[in-house]
Formats: sequence, C-alpha cells, structure tokens
Amino acid sequence: MKPNATLKPFFSQEQRASALAAAPAVAVDDEDNPSTKPNDWDTAISSRSLQELRRKLASRHRGPQKHPTKVATTIRIDPDVIVALKATGPGWQTRVNNLLREWLQTHRQD
Repeated sequence: MKPNATLKPFFSQEQRASALAAAPAVAVDDEDNPSTKPNDWDTAISSRSLQELRRKLASRHRGPQKHPTKVATTIRIDPDVIVALKATGPGWQTRVNNLLREWLQTHRQD
C-alpha cells in the first residue's frame, strides 16, 4: 500500500453533494451507535495518513517526571492478598504504600 494512499479523495465534491441530497432523512435510534453532538468532537484527532496519526499521537504521551517521587518495583504477593487489596477499589497501591510506611515507622530498628 502506498504511504499516502489516504490523501487522494475517493469521491468528488459533486458526487458527495448528490449522495447527501439523495439520502433519506431518517433518524435512526441505535443504542450501540448514539448520535453525537458538535462538542463531542472538540478533542477528536483527524489525520489523513497513518504516519501523520502516529506523529500526532506520539506527541501526546507523558514524558519523564522532573522529580520522580516513586520507584517501580516487582514484588511477589499471595493471590488472595492481591484480590483483597484490589477489592478495596481504586487507589489500592497508594494504600499499600501507606501501610508499608506505617509498618516501617512502628518496626524501625535503629
């Protein structure tokens, strides 16, 4: 496939206008495909090629933290403990961090 194949319009302006004029004005109520409002498209990304879309999306990711406050690590925990922690809802990792901090403060060996 050519890299810029999507840049060429498939239909002329006249063909699109005649197709829209010939289309029936029937409102379809489809719960799987609800109609949109103009402000639903405020944050939409439009692109005419895959390369352009990739370029646009690449600029949207978060960069490295200026002052990292956390350290990513891997720890092995029993499945039942993880299930119970995750069942407490969003923020469970922060709560685990707070629990570990409390434990360290009460069990400090100076």
